[in-house]
Amino acid sequence: FKPLDSEPPSRCVRCLRQSSAPAMMVPRALALFVFCLVAKKGTSQSVAWCSTAQLDVGTAYLGSTYTVALCVQGVPTDESNDLLPVDVRRVLDERPGVYPIGSLFQYPLDEINFPESWAWSLTQNYSNPIDRFEQVFQFTPGVGEECVYVMCFEGFLRAGDYGTTQPLTVEQVTTVRCNKVEVYNDVFEWTGEDEGISIQTVVHKPPAADGLFFSTWVYPSCKAERDKNMTVMAFISLRNNPDELGLGLPNDKGIEIRNSIMYNVSTGQFFYYDDYIGEVMAKAEYCCDKWHYVGVSLQENGEGTLYVDGSKPRLALEYERDIVKHSVVKFNTRSRPDWTGISLETKLLVGGGMTPDFQGYIDETVVYDFSIEPDEFEHLMHQRTLQDYVLRGQTPKVDIVTVTNQLSTSKTPKPTVVQMAIPTMTGCVLGMEHNVGPVDGACVTKIYGWNFADTQFPKCSFGGIEVRAEVLAEDILPMWNRSSDHPYYHQATCATPGHVSPRFVPVTYSNNGVNFTSLEKTGRTVQHLFMESSLYVTGEGEGGAEADSVCNDLPSKAVSFGAWVCPKCGPPVPPPPPPPPTPPPPSPPPPPPSPPPNSPPPEQLGEGTQV
Repeated sequence: FKPLDSEPPSRCVRCLRQSSAPAMMVPRALALFVFCLVAKKGTSQSVAWCSTAQLDVGTAYLGSTYTVALCVQGVPTDESNDLLPVDVRRVLDERPGVYPIGSLFQYPLDEINFPESWAWSLTQNYSNPIDRFEQVFQFTPGVGEECVYVMCFEGFLRAGDYGTTQPLTVEQVTTVRCNKVEVYNDVFEWTGEDEGISIQTVVHKPPAADGLFFSTWVYPSCKAERDKNMTVMAFISLRNNPDELGLGLPNDKGIEIRNSIMYNVSTGQFFYYDDYIGEVMAKAEYCCDKWHYVGVSLQENGEGTLYVDGSKPRLALEYERDIVKHSVVKFNTRSRPDWTGISLETKLLVGGGMTPDFQGYIDETVVYDFSIEPDEFEHLMHQRTLQDYVLRGQTPKVDIVTVTNQLSTSKTPKPTVVQMAIPTMTGCVLGMEHNVGPVDGACVTKIYGWNFADTQFPKCSFGGIEVRAEVLAEDILPMWNRSSDHPYYHQATCATPGHVSPRFVPVTYSNNGVNFTSLEKTGRTVQHLFMESSLYVTGEGEGGAEADSVCNDLPSKAVSFGAWVCPKCGPPVPPPPPPPPTPPPPSPPPPPPSPPPNSPPPEQLGEGTQV
């Protein structure tokens, strides 16, 4: 029978049609034909993954499409070489202990979630039984989707009549396979070792009345050299004009530093500097090892503004009087990037090229060839990215992509590209330490999430009530060592607010206090349950609680009272066991034994008796 089973399904039909034996041979052929019908029930094989369909951990970035190639082995029919319509689908609900499982899917990464922007890109091939069904899952992380995703899939063949010898009555499915995708952001890291990015051919002479604006997100390191001014970014003169009068004078190179942003670790100050007017200092209140947004706007008439972390006052929390630190410093200078002379180009240094070099992290460096207003600076500060961002109908002359592309032409050594969140990213919440807390609040709990940034005013939100958050900085810096047997995530600490009554509320997080987690975009919902302190009684015996002298606190006999109660469902409480039976009274002690008969009475010994 094995050789017959290895033939195509039509072999069973051929063995009957080709039988021209005598009559006594016909029953044998019929018997063989019946066996073929019984052995072939619907399909010749079960639906299964291709051997190449292994899934693992992937890395994605904002705006870049990420794909997951899925492959299910084709299932042939009985009577032909056609394939049955197998397919692939998402699995939306996890099964604890079944899927997702493994060291990569420990809490809080043990729940399935898909990004909002997911889509199928279908490819399939039905040419012969050994072909495969291929389905491509893809998504392009957008703003608010920079999270970690646990995405599970299964191949399946629906029950139905596919024209086979026997309909498929039970849906066939593959095993469930899960893929984890982590969405990151890249930043530049400078160690202060004479690194730098030099950009020479990107900033051109603007129209006469438009001015200039340049800005960046910067994270100065507290390990930087003290009492030295670090250059964050600077326009350097390229002028080298010869002596046109032939007087033997040296070439005209102009002033070297045309416009720049600098930082001093010792004082915690950002400041503007050029060789024409010198320093313009912001407040000495911007600590190192935190992200800051710094920009300079220059008008054509010489009026300039240095912005640090905002352009207008705003409260850290709605119900507190703490104001977010920010600086708006006015100045006037005639210095500009050098658009004169033989070349109409200038040189921009980012992170290095001047002693001492910058030490820390930089991201989202942009240059617009026009000045901006204070409200526009505030708007730009809250945008996720300024790459190709249109402001006043124009895109930046320099953006982070331009800076990245210049790595190939920059000086050596070059800065390192590392993975790190910045404040404009929307952190997503994956879980929390205490999912239940009292309605009066003040329960300190850890929030577990992804892409938390070490910024000045991170926040948690419990049902729309915002509270301060404190990010554990050692988790978000890029120097972490991922353990192969433990999931990686970020942590922040928040104190729960109070609430008027017990209820579930969604928990979200924000790096900048403006852009909070979108539950729809990340596919994850983490809830906190506010509860009153409760008393559990079993219904047996004298359970419960009492309070003495309550009436002494009531001003009159009128009173209202109530309680939240949660009656336990199920069978009634069994009656208490009967008391033990009363033990019988103890038996009286036995009487003393009587003296033996005919014994002489004991001799009485009195005073003076001689013995």
